[in-house]
Amino acid sequence: MKLQANGFSYRGEGILLTGPSGIGKTGLMLEMIRSGGQLVGDDAVVLHNQSGSLFMTPPDATKGLVELRGVGVIRLEPAEKILVTMHLCLGHKISERLPNAQQVSWLGVGLPSYFLLMDQFAPARLHALVEGQLQAY
Repeated sequence: MKLQANGFSYRGEGILLTGPSGIGKTGLMLEMIRSGGQLVGDDAVVLHNQSGSLFMTPPDATKGLVELRGVGVIRLEPAEKILVTMHLCLGHKISERLPNAQQVSWLGVGLPSYFLLMDQFAPARLHALVEGQLQAY
């Protein structure tokens, strides 16, 4: 199944980013790659259910290519196959200050899904989420 999303790995997590066009998915993904992550796909990934786990691979047509809007295309070495462990939906407005994780499902596999406020602090929020620094209240 092809999904319109950015996919990357970071510190053992396979992360899918979704959100409106132009919100900054690619910029956030590149910041995480710069911090030690690895590209799977920019703007699209291919999802596979393998024995009840969800994996993502890069689409052949854009494998290793990242479009920087208004700048051009860069080439990065992509990961071939990554286990997806979480989904992040990016947006500019939050409805709750401390929302709980939701659940999404693709190909019959459920994943934790978080809303991530997209502003200059989004990379710090994503680091905290992946590194398990968030606490439930």
